[in-house]
Amino acid sequence: MTRPGVRHGDDHNRDEETRADRRERYEAVLGTARGSTSQAHSYPGCRPVTIIQGLVAHGSYDADAVRASIQAAVENWDLIRWRDEYADRRVTPTDPEEDERRLRELAEHAAEHLLDPELVAQANRALHGGDESE
Repeated sequence: MTRPGVRHGDDHNRDEETRADRRERYEAVLGTARGSTSQAHSYPGCRPVTIIQGLVAHGSYDADAVRASIQAAVENWDLIRWRDEYADRRVTPTDPEEDERRLRELAEHAAEHLLDPELVAQANRALHGGDESE
């Protein structure tokens, strides 16, 4: 769940798109990220292109607008952006209640496979309800 007053994406097509539309798209991005990082998946995060393809193919969203919502979610600390061992970008949702398992898996994966102490720290901050600015 997003916090009030957060950015939901660029004012892409500002004349046609309302704040409610942007918020709906933003929530769809977070929901798709959660659905794409289930226990059946091998990584504790999904590739942004998976979110984009899913929402463009099955929703009425523009790819650039979805990218803007992903970027806004990263900036709002609702997603952590990171790179896997193959240098593919991935994102992991950060709600400590809804995403506890994903965040623990991300911290473990970052420590064991990526040797990335900063990513471990980001996952642990999210687990404890902090944000990147803390």
